[in-house]
Amino acid sequence: ANNNNNNNESSAEFQQYTERLCAERNIPFDKIKNVRDLSSVPRRDAYTPKIRPNRVYRAGRMGDASERDIRILLKDLGIKTLVDLRSPTELRDDPVLDRPDVFGSFVDLIWSERRKGAVLELASGQSRIRTEEVVGGGVVDGESVGGEGAVHGEGVKKRTRVKRYLKNLVRGDSSNHDHVEEEEEHVSADSASSSSATVRKEPVVPLAIAADLAGLTSEEFDNDNDSSDDSNVLVVAADSGDIVVLDEDEEAVDMIMDDDDEEEDDDISSTIIDNDNTQVDKLAESSNNNNSNNNKKKSSSRYANKYPPNAIFTDTNRSNRHERHFVSLMNELKYVRGTLSALRKRDIAKVILQSPGAIVSRRVRTNCYDTFINEINAGGLPMLNRLLLRFGAPGIRYVLQLCADTTRHPVAFFCTAGKDRTGVIAAIILSLCHIKDEDIVMDYGLSANVYAQMDDHTAMVGALSQRNLDPETFLGAPPSVMRSTLQIIDEDYGGVEAYCDYIGFDEDDRNRLREALLGE
Repeated sequence: ANNNNNNNESSAEFQQYTERLCAERNIPFDKIKNVRDLSSVPRRDAYTPKIRPNRVYRAGRMGDASERDIRILLKDLGIKTLVDLRSPTELRDDPVLDRPDVFGSFVDLIWSERRKGAVLELASGQSRIRTEEVVGGGVVDGESVGGEGAVHGEGVKKRTRVKRYLKNLVRGDSSNHDHVEEEEEHVSADSASSSSATVRKEPVVPLAIAADLAGLTSEEFDNDNDSSDDSNVLVVAADSGDIVVLDEDEEAVDMIMDDDDEEEDDDISSTIIDNDNTQVDKLAESSNNNNSNNNKKKSSSRYANKYPPNAIFTDTNRSNRHERHFVSLMNELKYVRGTLSALRKRDIAKVILQSPGAIVSRRVRTNCYDTFINEINAGGLPMLNRLLLRFGAPGIRYVLQLCADTTRHPVAFFCTAGKDRTGVIAAIILSLCHIKDEDIVMDYGLSANVYAQMDDHTAMVGALSQRNLDPETFLGAPPSVMRSTLQIIDEDYGGVEAYCDYIGFDEDDRNRLREALLGE
């Protein structure tokens, strides 16, 4: 039956049918691609509830909007809540991330997985992706700033910091990585493999590959102002080829993934919103002390508010404002950890080392990277969706909570193309609203041509770069992919309802979502 489906789905007749459905269901924007109201998915019979229009939309990235698109988005549809599912790397590379004519009326909020679902509200004028800052000197927006901290302070370029961090990490010293003395920058292969060398015992391959994927240690950056020898970026120790995935190190993730580093309460000039929806001024005396210290990084303008986990949904002051939520479902490190953990140990070990403590050259690191990419290409989109369901679970829960909150409607969630991350969340919502599997599969299939329409070879697929992915496997949206994804949910979790229990979106939450989308 599946073979017959696949054959039918590749036929010219099926392609024409898909194009006709796209014309019927997609909202005709000029530049924003793949936008559909979830209510456009039809019900099969009178017994299937119908999703109400103008509650929840799925879409591709919004920043490319034309003037007409902006008018449709903000005035005709009246979108009140935007949910950006892209990774920090995608956000960093988006030149229109903060277009004022598109996003200027929205309050920006960052959902933080590493802080158990806390939400950070950015102050007006602050971007989701920080610009480089300095302490006593360094580089700001490409301009040199004098001062004693110009070389090894917090103004050191991020790429240099990542390289230095990785080297210190494997030598057993993850502290003070920004203040390494010049003579310590060079690590030779001879010294690293000698008995006197101190080498960290856990392999750091996941961090290195993730940094490569994020564009932070690859060959194009060899000419950075870094006194280190780039061929000696990484040391790996693995006894008897025993490869295990390194636990996420907070400092490394901050640097590699552009994750925001929440300051201590007494260092942030903002109001903190607690679970009782009261505002407590934490700052008074501490703020004055900070302002008097010119050598401290000022964080007073970064955040307007910090919401502890789940507290944002109790803040009634938010009901009338427009919001853009940044919810990074997946990033490079999550994909690497999930993929390498599934590989057989010898598949990784044979390309990593000749002996414990060996220096990993760029050639060997490239072999590790290629092994990862080959596994991803072999697994295809169903594998990416399986990893998304597992590693993106906390973010998926938060997006479902936003969609269940009627004070935030209409909601539009989007990634780059609005195909895979967006498609999985749409599938979960549609299933919870009693839409049949084949209709969910068909809705996903309407995204088949979105990458061709975007005509952007830099656009990422599920937070991974196109440049190493098989285009025939990843750029389309064959219905078989969503059919496989729904089967994965059934096999791994026991169905969509059970998956929601697994991620903490319980029966009361699901009933609230259904009432929000199906009720009057």
